[in-house]
Amino acid sequence: MSLSVHEYWEGHLAALSKRSVHVQEETGVTVQSLSGRGGIIDSRLWFDDAAYLDVYEHVEIDGWGTPHRRRYSYHLEVDGVSLVRHDFDPNIEDTQLQHHVNIVRSGSVVLHVPSERITLAHLVDQCWGLIEEHRGAFDE
Repeated sequence: MSLSVHEYWEGHLAALSKRSVHVQEETGVTVQSLSGRGGIIDSRLWFDDAAYLDVYEHVEIDGWGTPHRRRYSYHLEVDGVSLVRHDFDPNIEDTQLQHHVNIVRSGSVVLHVPSERITLAHLVDQCWGLIEEHRGAFDE
């Protein structure tokens, strides 16, 4: 059975809803199928009404129905402040920077470091901690 990009994304949304993350109808999601077995996902996942994760994935489905993220970008914004961005782009010549994370403070990138690839589910779990940490900094 071959998996479509729409089915791949619907599976993610079902799993992420268990982590209290959702897509609002107003911001929605764009799933664009490309020729062959792949597509682009462009979505905004909401943690609450002031914290969201922008998601961009270029996904290809192989002949066995297994999805592969060929590129991705995940960007967390909380209370109007950009906190972190994870990117994977194999077209970057410097292999050290193909997988990287930008730590953002006060609207500026303060740290741009190589990182391991990350799954969306794992990042969502990390985001909850970053949201609490960010908001806790204002409570002190």
